[in-house]
Amino acid sequence: MRNKLGLSNEKLLLVEKDIVRTKLNLLDEEFLFNNDIFSLEYIKEIHLFLFSDLYYGEELGLRTLTLEKLKYIEVLLNSIKEICINKYSCVEIIMESLVKFWELQIFKDGNTRTLLGYLSILNKAFILNLNIDLNKEIKNRPSELSNNSFVNQKQLTKVK
Repeated sequence: MRNKLGLSNEKLLLVEKDIVRTKLNLLDEEFLFNNDIFSLEYIKEIHLFLFSDLYYGEELGLRTLTLEKLKYIEVLLNSIKEICINKYSCVEIIMESLVKFWELQIFKDGNTRTLLGYLSILNKAFILNLNIDLNKEIKNRPSELSNNSFVNQKQLTKVK
């Protein structure tokens, strides 16, 4: 991907890491965008927020998605919505849905960080009581999300 800063890959990786980590922490404080939180548009807004200082707009768009994949994304987001709206804090189901979403690789780059930001927003917006470490080094993309290494607390009860 072409970067706005004209940096080589090695330097870009260092700068990207710092910028995205900072922006992930900002998402935790200011999580409101103008789209429905359970929509693909909302996740695209998170992705743009995280990476727009580094890459050009055309580089940040979605990969081509089939109608089947779009419907699948809608099912995954609806399952997350059901948990959050009904105040069930079930980490396993949310994480399973996010890993399935990650497997679709809808963005050219930054899928894990975008979904980690989304999880952080859900955590704050719906008081899911997850202890998410946004500063942890991301190495093994799906396995780190699926084994809850970013989430240190599991709850399977209804939130009062």
